[in-house]
Amino acid sequence: AVAHAVVDMAPNAKETKTLILVGPGNNGGDGLVAARHLALFGYEPPTLCIPKETARPPFVGLRKLCDHFACPRTDVDSAVSAMNEGGYDVVIDALFGFSFSGAPRPPFDKLLAGVASAAKQDKCRVLSVDVPSGWPVDGVGKPSDDAVEPQALISLTAPKACAKGFRGTHYLGGRFVPPAIAEEFSLNLPTYPGVAQI
Repeated sequence: AVAHAVVDMAPNAKETKTLILVGPGNNGGDGLVAARHLALFGYEPPTLCIPKETARPPFVGLRKLCDHFACPRTDVDSAVSAMNEGGYDVVIDALFGFSFSGAPRPPFDKLLAGVASAAKQDKCRVLSVDVPSGWPVDGVGKPSDDAVEPQALISLTAPKACAKGFRGTHYLGGRFVPPAIAEEFSLNLPTYPGVAQI
């Protein structure tokens, strides 16, 4: 669903340069899945910025799949410089998900400030996965000073409370929710046309 949102935002595959900011949790995993799918869709293999590697089996496997698709890697300083010089068309914010709280620690703080600055200057289009990094997931309180203000948000399964304050393009990737789960949690999901994921 994340890759499909990028296709909607930037349909010209051959000319779109994408950077994926990969956090250590499930959001980072969503970013790695998106990288592989974008490569399969004919996009230039996205560049990955993974500030904190993790040895958890799903993460390691997803990272190896990205290696098979020749997704290049970059470090935090290079990513921040490239974003603020307009080196990427789309930046996927897959840093922090709905379980994150508190202030981001180094090196995430620098990366968060860099993507926030690039987005404010219109140097790139930012797509946040589930929760824009730096926003309180419960929607209570204000986002941090360096919170990402993305042009687009993709909510996976269902929008989180913080999405109420979001004013950009909002995608919903919820087609994968089994009907019994949707019913149990009273999710009012749309009917997706054809094979659409968003």
